[in-house]
Amino acid sequence: MALRGSLREFELADIFQLISHDGKTGQLVLSHDQQEGFVIFSQGTIVAAGNGSQNLQTMLFTYLIQVKRYSEEELNELLYLCQGEMRLFSQELTNRTYVTADELSALIKIGIEDLACSLFLWEDGHYRFDSLDSMDEYIIAGVVFPADAITMEAMRRTDEWKRMRRNISDETVFSLSPNTSRREAAAGAQPSSPLYDPAGYVLSLVDGASSISNLCERSIFFKYRLYEVLFGLWQDSEVYPLSVKRAPPASSATTRTVRFRQLITASATLVTVAAWVAFFAVSSLVARRTIFRPLFIAQQESSSIVHKAESEQKIKIARLQYRAQWGASSAPTPRDLERSGILDRSDRYDRAKKGLGFPLEK
Repeated sequence: MALRGSLREFELADIFQLISHDGKTGQLVLSHDQQEGFVIFSQGTIVAAGNGSQNLQTMLFTYLIQVKRYSEEELNELLYLCQGEMRLFSQELTNRTYVTADELSALIKIGIEDLACSLFLWEDGHYRFDSLDSMDEYIIAGVVFPADAITMEAMRRTDEWKRMRRNISDETVFSLSPNTSRREAAAGAQPSSPLYDPAGYVLSLVDGASSISNLCERSIFFKYRLYEVLFGLWQDSEVYPLSVKRAPPASSATTRTVRFRQLITASATLVTVAAWVAFFAVSSLVARRTIFRPLFIAQQESSSIVHKAESEQKIKIARLQYRAQWGASSAPTPRDLERSGILDRSDRYDRAKKGLGFPLEK
């Protein structure tokens, strides 16, 4: 049974889910922009992957040559004896102690995960799935990946990849920070293991002159993992990116022109600010004369009326007390009430005191 179609119509995550759900065995081939990739499935699980010229064999060879220091001729001879079968080749590597079983397993896990996840960055292209009876010869060190695990990791990486690419590119050059705690990694010491200490391994490659693209050629890691490790080291202040492209120095005439334009802009800004300040000052003065003063006078008039009514009531009561006490036939004046002690001066209505310019009542 063959599945064919466009990645624009059927996303790679959906294809993985379909193959996994049906427990299919076979090879998924992808094409994108003159590139070709593949994923090998065995009963719905992923056992191998490749992207262009990158595959598990190239990764294994790079590790054995650059990290384990075996010669390429020696490895090619062993591969020839195994008739080019990766499964037999990997078994011979462990039998002859070229690598340990744990090293081989860790290396294959990294390779499958990186290669399969990298295909999710292909947003268009075509796919074809060819069903086969068995793909056991592709299983190395017993490593298999659930399709769902790869899909979830690929989605995480897609978001992280966009974030990293906004800050660094293939041409970015990194250098060790002066205070890095692991400078010995680049000072001639034995490089750290890329499988168990990827940060130390990448630090041993950073030289302040090689771009990320150059580091990819020298590293056993594929592109995303190298980006991720470098980005993490940058966040931890272990490395820092150097400027790749510098703008040419401006001529003196250009510099004078730019400065003159900046001066004009600054002057125009100051004039605008001064105009706004003057506008608000005049507006405030006008508002105080036309709006706020009438409101203030009205408030004072209202307060004056209340105070006058209270005062008149107190004087009326005081006069009744005065006549009852002194038996006067005529109504006493407010001053008579004050002299007799029946009325206090503060009880009298004082309009002048309220700020309205009226004298005391006689």
